[in-house]
Amino acid sequence: MVFRKLYSKNVSDIQLRNDSIDDSAFKLDVQQDEVVYTLKKEEHINVNGAIPGTTIDKPHTIIKAQGEATFTKLVNTKESTIYDGVTFTGDSLLVSVTNGTVIFNNCVFMRGYASDATIPFAQVSQGAYASFVGCRFQSDRDDEVMNGAGFVVLNDALNPVTNVSVVGGSNHTTWTNSNTTDLGIV
Repeated sequence: MVFRKLYSKNVSDIQLRNDSIDDSAFKLDVQQDEVVYTLKKEEHINVNGAIPGTTIDKPHTIIKAQGEATFTKLVNTKESTIYDGVTFTGDSLLVSVTNGTVIFNNCVFMRGYASDATIPFAQVSQGAYASFVGCRFQSDRDDEVMNGAGFVVLNDALNPVTNVSVVGGSNHTTWTNSNTTDLGIV
């Protein structure tokens, strides 16, 4: 298994070479034929520091936090992905799962206290699947609660409740989940 560090788009080729890194290894378009890619290739990405929002569209992607890894804008996931130990922050929708099966393992989701209560922390579209295992949901306030009433995880109303599970985590927001299977949330 090969892991690589994810760099911001603002990092130049010279900086990559100075870090003794072959910049050709950092191209996300590894394979053009998606069927071959799906069967034979996985993306293993180590992340660290503040990372702007992104779209994950390669199947079987694994994103693992190295140190403090924080996505600061919307992360749109279009293919099966595992997020491990990553933090998502912002004042609007943090994560959108539009396709595939996505697992969030030991992740932190943090929104601003006064964020729009009509927008959830995470949203799962019709036909997609997601599991939030050992995740923490909170606001940026010291007491970690959110203003008003809203949804933390929102599963599309046309999905069965079993498409989205929230297991063994903590919800400090006072908001609830919608159309999800919840187990062991404190």
